[in-house]
Amino acid sequence: MVKILVVEDEHHIRENLVDFLTFKKYQVAGAANGIEGLELYDSFKPDLVICDVMMPQMDGYEFLNVLRNEKKHHHIPFLFLTAKASRQDFREGMNAGADDFITKPFTFQEVEEAIESRMNQKIHRVNSLKAQLDDLRINLEKISDQGDDGTGTVGELKGQIEELNNVLGKKNQQIEDVSFIASHKVRAPLCNILGLLDLAKEEEIMLDDEFVDLIKHSARVLDESIHQLNDRIHHVVETINEGDLESIKSIFLIDDDPFQHKINARILSKNLTDIDIKTFLDPMDALQAFKVEAPDLMLLDINMPEMNGWQFLDHLLELPHPKKTRIFMLSSSIDTNDEKKAFRYDIVQGFINKPLSKAHIGKLFTKADIKA
Repeated sequence: MVKILVVEDEHHIRENLVDFLTFKKYQVAGAANGIEGLELYDSFKPDLVICDVMMPQMDGYEFLNVLRNEKKHHHIPFLFLTAKASRQDFREGMNAGADDFITKPFTFQEVEEAIESRMNQKIHRVNSLKAQLDDLRINLEKISDQGDDGTGTVGELKGQIEELNNVLGKKNQQIEDVSFIASHKVRAPLCNILGLLDLAKEEEIMLDDEFVDLIKHSARVLDESIHQLNDRIHHVVETINEGDLESIKSIFLIDDDPFQHKINARILSKNLTDIDIKTFLDPMDALQAFKVEAPDLMLLDINMPEMNGWQFLDHLLELPHPKKTRIFMLSSSIDTNDEKKAFRYDIVQGFINKPLSKAHIGKLFTKADIKA
């Protein structure tokens, strides 16, 4: 039987919820504030918590913070009850780690639907973990049966690892080639041009023939390097295994910068056919839209003031079937740790440094999506 802890300081609301949930065959315990809730929590061991926000002695945010800071309680579904329904209130609760909000006044049907949704997601995660453990156990048994003699399963596994290593080596060389062109061959002549112009400005001199020749030379080197970079990017894009990409019909663009929305939406719509593009300045709006209908592709900015990309991903993982959406992280930061962190999320397929350009299209879509 599913156990639910109700933490609510208003006596009649708490008792009505306890009675209703008991009638619905849940095992229920009630507490009048966060302190009583914590005292009950360890002994009752609930599967889900319903908690009011505004309470004396310890409010809902403090109660939630205590639970989320303890690893064994980190993934317990947590629903807030609140009479405060502003966007800021919702955002504060979601950032604190709440799974959902139920706004007062509420109906029992709303409560029941919220509970069923969260418990179904929990069951899905548990079943998924069980399936992964079963697969791991089966593979370990196969390896144990074959023996580590270079034949059978172990031999095949070594061959696959060697083949994968060769492929990754080639891809890494391509990345290094592109990185070298971008970081050195492009920036060196650009720095020369900027330096010469700054020198002329500071010394308030007219550009003589020597200055002009140096700028022209650097400009030609820069132009040649840009062509090399474009050719290299084109080659990398062409070698992408299109069989692994799914057709994209709907896109969410999530970025707090409206200028970026205009640029990215224009690039995508100009180069793609029959794509439904939705833009979101507020990540909370995107989460609500995701609950209604998940997109095929999501381009998610990392650095946003109200809710950053990492917090958004954490909330997204609590929703049903987030892995059906291809997610690419966007960043204008030069911090290399952003890209490393992005790939710690198994729902993230790629990382793109802003600005988005046509060269990135092949990374996101199949040729069937791209306009001729």
